[in-house]
Amino acid sequence: MCGICGAVNFDPKGRIEKEYVTGMMSELRHRGPDDEGLFYDDKVALGHRRLSIIDLDGGRQPIFNEDRSVCIVVNGEIYNYKELRSSLKGRHAFSTRSDSEVIVHLWEDHGDRCVDFLRGMFAFALYDIKKRKIFLARDRFGKKPLVYADTKEGFFFCSEIYPLTGVPQVDAALSLRGLDEFLSLHYVPAPRTIFNGIRKLEPAHTLTISPEGIESRRYWAIDPFARVADSYEAAEKKIRGLIEDSVRYRMIADVPVGAFLSGGVDSSVIVGAMRANAAEADIETVCIGYDERGYDERRYAQHVAERFKTRHHVHVVRPDVLDVLPKLVRHYGEPYGDPSAIPTWYLSQVTSEHVKVALSGDGGDEMFAGYNRFDSTRLVEFYQRLPARLRSRFIEAMAARLPQMAWGEGYLGQLKQFMKGASRPPVERLVLRNSVFSPDIKNDLYSNDLKTALRGFDSSERFSSFYETLNGLSETEKLHYLDLGVFLPDDILTKVDIASMAHGLEVRSPFLDHVLAEYVLSLPFEFKHKVFRRKRILKSVGRRFLRPEFLNRKKMGFRIPVGLWFRTSLKDALLKSLTESPIFADSGLFKMGALKRMYDEHQSGRINHAERLWNLWFLGEWSKQGNVNWTA
Repeated sequence: MCGICGAVNFDPKGRIEKEYVTGMMSELRHRGPDDEGLFYDDKVALGHRRLSIIDLDGGRQPIFNEDRSVCIVVNGEIYNYKELRSSLKGRHAFSTRSDSEVIVHLWEDHGDRCVDFLRGMFAFALYDIKKRKIFLARDRFGKKPLVYADTKEGFFFCSEIYPLTGVPQVDAALSLRGLDEFLSLHYVPAPRTIFNGIRKLEPAHTLTISPEGIESRRYWAIDPFARVADSYEAAEKKIRGLIEDSVRYRMIADVPVGAFLSGGVDSSVIVGAMRANAAEADIETVCIGYDERGYDERRYAQHVAERFKTRHHVHVVRPDVLDVLPKLVRHYGEPYGDPSAIPTWYLSQVTSEHVKVALSGDGGDEMFAGYNRFDSTRLVEFYQRLPARLRSRFIEAMAARLPQMAWGEGYLGQLKQFMKGASRPPVERLVLRNSVFSPDIKNDLYSNDLKTALRGFDSSERFSSFYETLNGLSETEKLHYLDLGVFLPDDILTKVDIASMAHGLEVRSPFLDHVLAEYVLSLPFEFKHKVFRRKRILKSVGRRFLRPEFLNRKKMGFRIPVGLWFRTSLKDALLKSLTESPIFADSGLFKMGALKRMYDEHQSGRINHAERLWNLWFLGEWSKQGNVNWTA
């Protein structure tokens, strides 16, 4: 687990300045505090910051092949490296025990198909000196990030956005389309970023840069129409074995390995699988709790820790948002509006005090259909079978009269939101369900200049095109693939990568093993979800470890009481940001009256704007960064 960066200029008259790459390396120090390495000639530079996990003494990067004609820098882990190393040994001489070295020799044998053999999480840059090719790749689910900028003066890439904005040639002007997507979703989905000149390499994609140009290729995708004929019982048994295999791979390290343990289904199953793989080993588990009881799961985590006899660490967190927000802004490099970034930051911080590698339950909800939106989608299908007159004259008319209560996260608020979109076409309903700022609210918030600049752009088009590729599936199945293809990599995995790497912690996600995923997604959707029975088959697997009443308790999620804070301890800081941050006060992009009205409505308790206000606060703080040209 590391940070990588680099630059390429194959123009005969061009060259790469070393300080551009060493500058990015310096900004990536937190991702790799143990070591650094640099390959440089006047056409190509590859930089690496190392967090030592495997082959602590000998795995320094860049790593070369036997005749030093191919070199590589890698961020991530290749879990099946021992098998790959055995298959390659007869044809290649290895100079390290590092998992990364197998990629170099796979490239020699298979070229750009080398990625097909890798089971892991990774983003890497490989330079074939003889062929004059740079090969970039990102893992199948997008666990490890890679961003890039193609400029007239060269091609630049990096593990994070912020260091790239410091390269003078990179266009760091605000992307208005990226801004609109952020306010819609609370993150900017790949391949776009908030900057005009910076792109994200999408999951399961490669880029080849050569004197002939740049070529992109998608190397992996799950067939959404593939189905296996296994019974529920056979599928449960196979999934249990695949999870245990996946966990076993992710416990390989030359440093201590632990786990995040919230006490929820996903993390509990992972810890149970760890104990199944290592009956006598010391397993470190870490949980954070809050003083606010409605947000605290410590008692559940303690139950799991006792069940599996882990060395359990509990930390009560009293978040200092004013202290942590500038750090989040710096590390994300672009606006990111999921408030769970705060507890994820603290969890990573305290876990790094105990271990260098932690397994997590990330991907469990996405892989096994664990969100309540699957229930609401099924209810919509039932609702739409009711007579249109009954829906419009009675149910929807009643729902429209429900107040926008400050506790809109409760059942009445959810009912109002449900009724708003229940009669609309699927894509419209999807956009409404996923929108932080709905089209109506954005219309009220945006200035005329911003509306004019965005004319003809519709951030919902990515959902429409995604849905079109899945014609023939039910709406719940389409939603399932959307979670995996967009929400998971661009929201959940981004959050975990940024928070963990900011603290020199490697987080591994056993549920996101592609072998496991290919099998789970080939099963009938009913195996994963029935109405009000989320993560059905995963909970069946979990019964090997835990009692049904524990597995079936209400999902709490990873939340913080940000709405309450905005009406109490944070209200002054929030107002200051909304009125004084450059992007609000000076850009002419937003109506200041609409911002103030949203603030006042939240303070009065009339409407719960907590998530929207968090997004705006993050956006405002982001606009203060020195590398940001927020004037677009």
